[in-house]
Amino acid sequence: MQKIEMLTAAGFPAAVKKGVVLVEFSACQCAHCRKMDNVIDRMAVSSHFPSVVKVARIDVENSPLIAEKLVVEAIPTLMLFRDGVELRRQIGIMDEDALLQWLGPDTAE
Repeated sequence: MQKIEMLTAAGFPAAVKKGVVLVEFSACQCAHCRKMDNVIDRMAVSSHFPSVVKVARIDVENSPLIAEKLVVEAIPTLMLFRDGVELRRQIGIMDEDALLQWLGPDTAE
């Protein structure tokens, strides 16, 4: 079972520094973000979700500077990091199958 870590700008660098980390940038008031939250919440506890992937969220309303620094221009935005380096990003919502495919070979166990 995967725990989803809520990040702030201060905690972001350490959270993505090591390993594979999926970060969702979202906001509480955003309907599309809530849909993506639900997908990630379901996937994080699924046996199909790669156990090597840590999952984190950043509320852009509470941490606008990190969103600005990373040029997050729309939400929800997903970013996949490996050892602090951004591998890819996705803007908008996806279903579970699309999310697994998007995670791709970088998360193979």
